Amino acid sequence: YKVTLNPNLEVDHFPLPHIDEIFDTLKNGQYFCELDLKEAYLQAPLDIQSQELTTIVTENGTFQYQYLPYGVSTGPGSFQRLMSNKLSQISNTIVFIDNIYICGQTVGDLLETLCKVLTKLQECEFKLKLEKCKFFKTSIDVFGFRITKNEINVIKKNIETLLKCEAPKNITMLKSFLGKVNYYARFLKNMAHILVPLYECTQKNKFNWTKECDKAFNLIKEKLTSLESLRHYDPNLTLILTCDASHTALGAVLSNRDLNGVVKPIAFASKKLNSTEQKYS
Repeated sequence: YKVTLNPNLEVDHFPLPHIDEIFDTLKNGQYFCELDLKEAYLQAPLDIQSQELTTIVTENGTFQYQYLPYGVSTGPGSFQRLMSNKLSQISNTIVFIDNIYICGQTVGDLLETLCKVLTKLQECEFKLKLEKCKFFKTSIDVFGFRITKNEINVIKKNIETLLKCEAPKNITMLKSFLGKVNYYARFLKNMAHILVPLYECTQKNKFNWTKECDKAFNLIKEKLTSLESLRHYDPNLTLILTCDASHTALGAVLSNRDLNGVVKPIAFASKKLNSTEQKYS
């Protein structure tokens, strides 16, 4: 459909949930379930007019899809809209396309919510891929992060690929590495400050790998080996915002202090200053 149907479609830009939204939903749980829909799009029925647009010609005849096929550009947004409309009224539940995440404070709470979700899926005649579903777990893995009742942690095996990266040989490789590191920015204290030499190496599309770049590259990989776990934000605890600045970057950490006086980070943030910002007084 890349050269036939897709160029003529108005793409449904219904938003996928941001990772922060998923974290915010699942922070309410001590027990978790993950449901995976079988063949995702192929369970979303098409109306007659849409079916006609999916017509394909083969040596065995002409066929039309009755359900949303893969490869249609409007698929992700349309399917997310469909699933969100069906399940958005069920609390402690969030959908990312064909993955449904559910949490509960107790096993009973989770069972009650799970029954509501399964009832709704049954009404819509949606089927699950049972072997990929997880039920009543004390932790749940979401996009490279492990969520428990108290914390969010990075799944270590997902870091291994970054740790095995050799020093970039060109701007494309460097930008790819920086993009992967940025995915874990919330776990990295003063990340932007550490990466300043690498950011500067991407300026004006001139690749000039220096000793400072090599030092920053090795230091950020070292930091990735000892990432701190993050606490779920608790509005009932004291909230602490700590800020720092250098000539080249800004940094901050948002933390909670628990009832025992222990301070635990919720998230780190940092930003490299551009040449104009560096002149601010």
